[in-house]
Amino acid sequence: MKPLILFSAIVITLLCSGISDAANPDATPLSFRQNKHLYLAQKALEVGDAQQAIEIIRTYTQHYNDETPAQFHAFLGRCYHQIDDHIQAAKAFATALSLQPNVAEYSLNLATCYYLNTEYSLAGQQFATTYRLQQPSNPELLYQAAVAYIHGDNFAQAQQSLQQLITSTDHIKKSWQELLLTCQLELKQWQQAQQLLTTLLTSAPQHLPYWRLQAQLHLHQQAYTEAASAMEVIVRLQPPTASDLQQLAELYRYLQAPLRCAQLLQQLYDAPLTNQQVHEIATLYQQGFDDEQALVIVREGLQHWPNDQKLNTLQAQLLYSQRHYQQLVELHSPNHQTSAQQLILRGYAAWHLGLWQKAQQLFRQASSDQHYHQQAQNALEVLELLAQTQQSIDQPVI
Repeated sequence: MKPLILFSAIVITLLCSGISDAANPDATPLSFRQNKHLYLAQKALEVGDAQQAIEIIRTYTQHYNDETPAQFHAFLGRCYHQIDDHIQAAKAFATALSLQPNVAEYSLNLATCYYLNTEYSLAGQQFATTYRLQQPSNPELLYQAAVAYIHGDNFAQAQQSLQQLITSTDHIKKSWQELLLTCQLELKQWQQAQQLLTTLLTSAPQHLPYWRLQAQLHLHQQAYTEAASAMEVIVRLQPPTASDLQQLAELYRYLQAPLRCAQLLQQLYDAPLTNQQVHEIATLYQQGFDDEQALVIVREGLQHWPNDQKLNTLQAQLLYSQRHYQQLVELHSPNHQTSAQQLILRGYAAWHLGLWQKAQQLFRQASSDQHYHQQAQNALEVLELLAQTQQSIDQPVI
């Protein structure tokens, strides 16, 4: 956005500048009558009456159309600009330029009117023409041409103007390079964009917008690991936004790096967490094999959501994976909201502890659930065989 603000300031200055024969050495000298009418029109404009100035010029062109000089049309363009009629201003400057095609000032004002009238392709072409006409040449005109082309979504033409601009001088501005980088990204010229962006980052390694472009460039190329690295720099250069944290967390989720994803989500979500957020974060820690931290998160969540079945089930899974069998057997869900999966896990925990009757009781409860019925029945059959074997061992030999 900054280059566009600079561009607007430049064109306003150019349009407000006066038009004089000094800027046009090839101009035909004005006659007494022409000088008189132009003087009257200029006086009207000086007191702020642009409409009266237009009428004076119109009256002259109606009576002496065959000898209306380019200066009159150029002055008429200035008047129309004063009343924000950029279409008529462009027509006037175009007529002046057709009469004297080598006058850079007319070309510049015409380009400006095209731009203000949102005719961006014409504006870009005219700024480029002005660059060729003006002596000594002003490189900023190529920059303005590129800005106009970009406004018209003509990134290929903008790129050509910028390349010509950059090769025309040894004093290259970063704003030119940034605009060229925009064109390369829009044209999906990934390799060229990466080279230019590397140059910019080398000169300004802590410039946040460059790192955002670096992340964007990697995402466009589906280089997600490199995009995550760029995003890590972003969240360290300044306090990260919620969008930054969310995007980086999703990148790590896609890259199957659940621990970093969980850390970022903890930073993103406001406390206290919802039950869904607790389950999400704890599951990510579980996927990253940090069951201890996952259990801490779940227990904190159960203090606020004691009846949440998903959290209670996850707690049972974590206790079992950490071999906290005694805690798991003694686990009691509030309001008897024990899921079949919890009962299965508690049954296996009791089995590990040698509490076979307790295990059988838990498996029988779980067998009423259609999803876990077969698993519970299989466990009960094995326990029954073990009980029979133990019983036969315990019987005295006669």
